[in-house]
Amino acid sequence: MAGSQRSMWMSRSSYMTSNRVTLCLCELDSDVKELDSDVKELVHDKQSIHTV
Repeated sequence: MAGSQRSMWMSRSSYMTSNRVTLCLCELDSDVKELDSDVKELVHDKQSIHTV
């Protein structure tokens, strides 16, 4: 009885952890996309400065 409860808890906690990791990766991904767009804007600004 106790053994099956423990294995259930283990699988549940690992599931929670993997969910948390997925969330973190999704947040990181959106951060990277924001950084990417910031860099593109910076590059665009640089180019427009050069053309002036």
